[in-house]
Amino acid sequence: MYQSHPKITVIMPVYNGEPYLDEAINSILIQTFTDFEFLIIDDGSTDRSLEIIQRYQDSRIKLIRNPINKGLVDSLNLGLSLAKGEYIARMDCDDISKADRLARQVNFLEKHPEIGIIGSYCQLFSDKNDHLSIYSVPTFDMDIRWRSLLNCPFAHPTVMMRHQILINNGLNYDEQFKVTEDYNLWSYLLKYTKGFNFNYPLLQYRVRDGITQTRRQQQLKEHDFIAHRTIQETLPHFPITLKQVTQMRSLLVTGDFFDETGTLRIVEIQESINFYLDMLYAFLNVYSDHPEKNHLKRQEMYKISRLLLRLSRRIGFELGLREIITPQLQRFNKLLWF
Repeated sequence: MYQSHPKITVIMPVYNGEPYLDEAINSILIQTFTDFEFLIIDDGSTDRSLEIIQRYQDSRIKLIRNPINKGLVDSLNLGLSLAKGEYIARMDCDDISKADRLARQVNFLEKHPEIGIIGSYCQLFSDKNDHLSIYSVPTFDMDIRWRSLLNCPFAHPTVMMRHQILINNGLNYDEQFKVTEDYNLWSYLLKYTKGFNFNYPLLQYRVRDGITQTRRQQQLKEHDFIAHRTIQETLPHFPITLKQVTQMRSLLVTGDFFDETGTLRIVEIQESINFYLDMLYAFLNVYSDHPEKNHLKRQEMYKISRLLLRLSRRIGFELGLREIITPQLQRFNKLLWF
């Protein structure tokens, strides 16, 4: 039975989602936690999406129709404006939520009032392969904050948020960021609350054909702008340029070790690792009293050691391994013990 004040509002925009829509809708309707409203926003679909949605008679579904395609950000904000739930859960029209997803997230948030946003790992799959890999995200709050300086720390369709935090702080999705709207929102939301991710999948994320080169370039441009702003706001006394952010992201997040000619970018690699360690030192100073500080140190030790090992295999001693890699290890060891 539909509740006028449900515990959860699930928001799912749809644009031409016909091939996968039934799976997505059913994965929400069979949730073990049942006190939710399901806002499905049809964003001017031109396929059979609307017909598929209208077939469902579940009273928890509330269908909203955009007469024309307005875009994802507009549809998400429309959903936020209509939501009545205490919690907001996101869903995409081509993914599949595990049956206990909502129950696990609500139970955790009820027990941890300090947490205002929660997500999880994703199980990646495609039409050709039902088990590609696991997409991991940072789990504990301090790591989420650290990762947010250079990368989006949540998988958008896995997220559940406390609605009141959004209302109290006037937060929604920004139309300025067409392809990184989630990363932008999280960067602001984390100013007012803590985050958490389950270290196992609560959602199957469908991997489809790659995005166009133009869209990819737009995504990276928006991404680096948000990262630069987040670093400046988190570490106001740490000097950094947008170019340096792009360089660090390129090498340490997307793993672009080679230039357009196929040559290993040795100097940039060295500069980026040095800058990354400087930024980590500044971040640990800001959060010097955080109970998860040592956990983050250990995690970064493992991450950077693996990176340096990968680089050593690619560079080789004959290209100056001792001169390039060894100083990084020495700097990192000092950082661990400060």
